[in-house]
Amino acid sequence: MDFTPEPLVECATVRAKGHCELEQLLGVVGDRWSLQVVTALLRGPLRTTELVSALAPVSTRTLADRLKRLETAGVLSRQAFAEAPPRVEYSLTERGLSLETAIAALRQAAISWSDAGCNGSPCNACDGAGHSREPSPKASEAARVTSAPVDVTLL
Repeated sequence: MDFTPEPLVECATVRAKGHCELEQLLGVVGDRWSLQVVTALLRGPLRTTELVSALAPVSTRTLADRLKRLETAGVLSRQAFAEAPPRVEYSLTERGLSLETAIAALRQAAISWSDAGCNGSPCNACDGAGHSREPSPKASEAARVTSAPVDVTLL
């Protein structure tokens, strides 16, 4: 029996029009750190320094790039407060909140992988919810690494 999976999205006909919604979505959130930013903001609005801490070891330049791209795409909003020192807070828009189900599905898929290397302790990817999995040597080693203070003046 020959099994050919059905495509998730009929992109062939949509491409003829010049775009595919799935490709556009993956173009916005399909790179490293973008989904982690959205996951962190699912907990509520965060300031730049809080995002840097939550997403360590992301570089400030990379974080600034992802925040600008996600804001341009309408996934998050940026609110600047007229205070000294300046304060900026990021929060998800309705479009960003709509990614919660997809992120939860990805989290479940990651947990089900036998080589996920999760040590069962809370982490940013699991939204603070620990689960049982034997620690891998890589996970144990990563847990020992500490992050250095980060300069966030570019943001």
